[in-house]
Amino acid sequence: MRMAKLIPSCLLIVVAVALFISGCSDSGGSDFSSLSGAWQNPSTKQKVYIDFSNNKTTITIGETILSATIKPLTSDSYTVHVSDKSLGEKEWKLSRVRDANGKSFTLNFERDGATENLERIKI
Repeated sequence: MRMAKLIPSCLLIVVAVALFISGCSDSGGSDFSSLSGAWQNPSTKQKVYIDFSNNKTTITIGETILSATIKPLTSDSYTVHVSDKSLGEKEWKLSRVRDANGKSFTLNFERDGATENLERIKI
C-alpha cells in the first residue's frame, strides 16, 4: 500500500526532471541567420558572402559560389561542409567571437589549415 502511494510521486519527479533538462537545452545553435551577410578579412580584404537564410545555403569566396551544409557544434561554432568540382569535399569551421559585452561578433573561419578573422561589412 505504501509503495503504491510513492509511484505517482516518483513519476512526477521523473517528468519534472525531464522537462527541466529539455528546457535547458541550447536553442541558439541553429540560429544560422545571424551568420548570413557580407564579411571581410581586414588583412587581405578578401570578401566572403554567407547566405544561410534560405533552403539553398551558399558561401561565396571572391567569385566562387559554393553550396554548403552547416551543422552546429556549439551555440557559437559550426561545421560547414562544401562540395565543389574544383575544390572537392571540404569540411570547414565557422565560430562566432563575441565582443566584451556580447552584443556583436566577428567570425573565425577555419579552412584548409588556416584561420582567418572576418568582420561584418556593409554592401
